[in-house]
Amino acid sequence: MSVEESIQRIGSSKQTGYTWQERWNQDGYDGLKPRYSGGRRSKLADKQKEQLKIMRNYSAILTYLI
Repeated sequence: MSVEESIQRIGSSKQTGYTWQERWNQDGYDGLKPRYSGGRRSKLADKQKEQLKIMRNYSAILTYLI
C-alpha cells in the first residue's frame, strides 16, 4: 500500500504519512511511537507534587464516604 493510500484511509496529511514512513524505515516500530518534546517544566517541587497526590487521594476518599 502506498503512502497516499494509507493517509487517505486514516485521514491524515501527506507530510504526516511521509514522516511516518521515514521513521519506519529508520527505526521500525519504535520509530512510530510518539515523540514528545516535553513541554514546560513544572513549577512544583517533587515534595509538593507528592503532597498534591496525597491531598487528591484524601479528597477522593472523602467524596466516596459522603
